Amino acid sequence: MKWLSKALVACFFGGVVTEGYAAGFYLKEQSIVSQGQAFAGVAAQSGLASAAYFNPAGLSTIEQGTLESGFHWIEPDQKVATDTDQQSPLSTTLIPNLYWATPVSADTVIGLGVNAAFGSDNEYDAGYFGSSDHIKGSLNVIDYTAAVGHQLSEQFRLGAAFYYQTLDVEQTKASGATQTATLDGEADTLGFSLGLQYRTGGTTLGLSHRSGTEQDVVGTNTIVGAGGFSTGIYTASATMKLPAITALGVEHNVDDYTNLYLGVTRYDWSVYDSTTVTTRGIPQVDPFASITTNNYHDTTSFSFGINHQVRSDLELRGGVLFDPTPTNDTDRSYSTPDGDRTWLTMGASKIVDQSLIIDLALSHIKVDPVEVNKPAGVKARVDTTHNIISIGVRKSF
Repeated sequence: MKWLSKALVACFFGGVVTEGYAAGFYLKEQSIVSQGQAFAGVAAQSGLASAAYFNPAGLSTIEQGTLESGFHWIEPDQKVATDTDQQSPLSTTLIPNLYWATPVSADTVIGLGVNAAFGSDNEYDAGYFGSSDHIKGSLNVIDYTAAVGHQLSEQFRLGAAFYYQTLDVEQTKASGATQTATLDGEADTLGFSLGLQYRTGGTTLGLSHRSGTEQDVVGTNTIVGAGGFSTGIYTASATMKLPAITALGVEHNVDDYTNLYLGVTRYDWSVYDSTTVTTRGIPQVDPFASITTNNYHDTTSFSFGINHQVRSDLELRGGVLFDPTPTNDTDRSYSTPDGDRTWLTMGASKIVDQSLIIDLALSHIKVDPVEVNKPAGVKARVDTTHNIISIGVRKSF
């Protein structure tokens, strides 16, 4: 399974890793249509193969085999600065996703999906002011999902999914004036999601829950340069907890042409309270435990969206999302110098023919300015914005 995971990442994701474009290091970019309406009401939305990720109950209204794929180009602008130095640790990157769904009976649909669920990637100049906290790093978390949606009655839909999740992490930080330590590890585990939808009149209510995961990372810690530890490659291990996500969505049909959406999502970020990396084999101290205090707190995001059918072959949509950060001013790290985020989005879907739809989305993310206070006595200001251009296709067969 690990070999298959790596092969799929190499072929489809191309080794791409990303900065976390939702609050924390969660990646919301799982669907072009949903992004265009700021992910509002995704727990209540149906008829999209990407429901395998957001709420598997939404698969149940798909009437024929469907392939849904998208690519999100992210252009970040981040400045991390003190009075004497300025860093720009982010670069342009790409997030892909792929979903497939097909009916297996009149009221049951199955689906598959592969997507990047969490991620981060940044790099600072060696020897910069925060090198003891973080110099460079990448986190790549990929979900492989199998889901089923069932139309229980005209009003009720139910869904469930299991996902196999892989994690690859690499981080370098200074362990002395001229010495660095690089953690390189991987892990995998299983998770699940459950969902239901209730439709009454022109309104659909949706509720979904995606389990958190606990990844037991195994790898190496490579120490190079002169310093307090002997250089070498040592075995290392760590446990990384990722949050559960619970979403409530509302879809309301104003008329035959216009839908309104509301979404509320709760993230169990408090599980990410600290991270301990244990390195074995260092002559000076064995084992050596390096503890990073994160102190993330649970957050709740709110989103509003609209979808309007301009003509029979064209839909336009837009939305706004308020996404608070789980970080705090005391423990915020240079690895994720995050702040509260406001998304402004717009999108469109063009029907090319009876079996092909092209989806487009544009997003502008404004991140509130924050400060990083690591190490003690060094204070850096962080200013960040992101622009996202997304294109995808939906192909039925």
